[in-house]
Amino acid sequence: MWEHQSDGYSFWQNYFSDLGRTASWSGHGNPVASIPFNVSIGLLGLSQIPCFLCWNMLAPGSMKLLRASTVLGVLSALGIVGVGLTPVDTLPVGHTVAVSIWLVALVPALGLYSVAALLSGRRAYWRFVLTILLAALASVHILQAMQPHTTAMVGTQKVLVYYIVAWFAATGTEMHLRTRRVSVG
Repeated sequence: MWEHQSDGYSFWQNYFSDLGRTASWSGHGNPVASIPFNVSIGLLGLSQIPCFLCWNMLAPGSMKLLRASTVLGVLSALGIVGVGLTPVDTLPVGHTVAVSIWLVALVPALGLYSVAALLSGRRAYWRFVLTILLAALASVHILQAMQPHTTAMVGTQKVLVYYIVAWFAATGTEMHLRTRRVSVG
């Protein structure tokens, strides 16, 4: 947070991680927000692992690309779990490392997956475009993190997190529908 005197959480000036702080900027305990936030972030990371492990359902073939993408994707998901385990106010270095693992592993995982999806011949160009957009947005946020804090950086983080949740929901739904078709048909 860059306005330490402000009361409460500001959507455009605080990172999501500020919700996981064990103490607010004013010094008061923050269990009402920190416990649910940190648990939910950990569950978000854990919920992404099955998606990465099942990517071959959406892009059969290209197994070498998918294996590399899966390893990087699981590493990225574990980075998100790490974010939930390292509140930024009590473990700032661990938190920064976890965020870095999440994003730095996510970008090549998505890139490799996108290539595998194109090579699979399934004609899922919409998935390719949405995945490349997600990788680009994550890359922008990584580059922004190397600069001094700005409101644009906080805004990019919010868009990135919402996009990731939507992307995984759509991808998971498609995997579920493919599984149903296979088991029914």
